[in-house]
Amino acid sequence: FLRALEQLLAALESPQADERHGAAETLAGVCRWALEPRLPAEAEKLLRQGLPKPFVNESEPALHRFLLEALLEMILVWLEHGELAQGTQAVEGLRARMEQEAARLPWKTQAMAALEAGIRSPRGREAGVQALFRVDKDQLAEKVEPYLIYQGAPMAARLVERLETEPDRVWRGRIMDGLRAMGAFALPPLDAALKSDQWFLVRNVLGLLSD
Repeated sequence: FLRALEQLLAALESPQADERHGAAETLAGVCRWALEPRLPAEAEKLLRQGLPKPFVNESEPALHRFLLEALLEMILVWLEHGELAQGTQAVEGLRARMEQEAARLPWKTQAMAALEAGIRSPRGREAGVQALFRVDKDQLAEKVEPYLIYQGAPMAARLVERLETEPDRVWRGRIMDGLRAMGAFALPPLDAALKSDQWFLVRNVLGLLSD
């Protein structure tokens, strides 16, 4: 399986467009397995290392959409594993390279925007919520809070929603830690939550706003 992946990734650099197309479409399918039933760690490593360069260099839009699908899946799974900084740093690096490519092929601006929109999706936000619960409290500021800020206002809104429904007291405390770290991003959903008919949510929101 690993040898097959190596051959598919090598085919992405073929001068023949049909060969690249076949490899990209196949890899888009393979990467769906990263979520279920999961891929071996060696396979994930191969894909994360091998997909960014073709994503940047590919010149055919119809082919590129398969690379976008494959790379997005691998980054989302990376985030879901709790490696938030590694995932966002990979996206930042890709943005810089795609901006250079866009001077030659303007459609790459839209391709990069689509990748970032996929990261800032409900699934990407849920990776941040789960990391809040999984990471040791004294490591939240380093490992989780920058990612919450990266996700922006929709992440703050999601945390307030989860604060209203979360039954575990410890996890509610983690959610409140995340909202404190988000600063101004958290103010609009917190203000809106003051109108909730759930007294405990209003109590928690008043505490956060005073902080």
